[in-house]
Amino acid sequence: MEWLKCDLHFHTTNSDGKHTPDEMMAEYVRQGFDVVAITDHDKWTQASHDKLLIIPATEFTYEPNNLERNILKHILMYFIHEMPYSVEDARHQNALIYVAHPLTWPSAPKTFPSGMNGVESVNGMYRVKKGCLGVMMWSREQSRWKGWRQLGNSDAHDMAHIGAVYTMVKAERTLDSIRTALCEGEVKIVTE
Repeated sequence: MEWLKCDLHFHTTNSDGKHTPDEMMAEYVRQGFDVVAITDHDKWTQASHDKLLIIPATEFTYEPNNLERNILKHILMYFIHEMPYSVEDARHQNALIYVAHPLTWPSAPKTFPSGMNGVESVNGMYRVKKGCLGVMMWSREQSRWKGWRQLGNSDAHDMAHIGAVYTMVKAERTLDSIRTALCEGEVKIVTE
């Protein structure tokens, strides 16, 4: 077992990111990451890299026609085998399912779909709140979701966002070991 540096939420030109999957992965390698999940919106971007372990994933838009205050609700789906068409389909694929940026979910957690494995309690896009406000926001969200499995991710749409927030996972460098660690192992959120 070793501590693996992971970012399990970022985007490429296959959705609303500014860089190709290869460009993003090269930057992750440059910054010393071990594990990533490409979470393009409502797409499964398949990729491979000899230096990164890549978890098959997507960021799924939940209830796209049911906007509350013009805020889309997103769900991160990990370890998928094909692009899910619903939360139930992701469950049938035995995916791990996390609520993305729960700040955007009015009345959370009662509005979450049932069967969530955890929440992305810290998101790099919260960095727009610099200094004390950003730190307070991160701390409040981590406290708010105590008792839930939590992840911290960059939600990078640009290379400049990589490394703002990430998750350290104590596991072997295999998909099965990462999955087990996310479910029941040691996980630490790091904010820089």
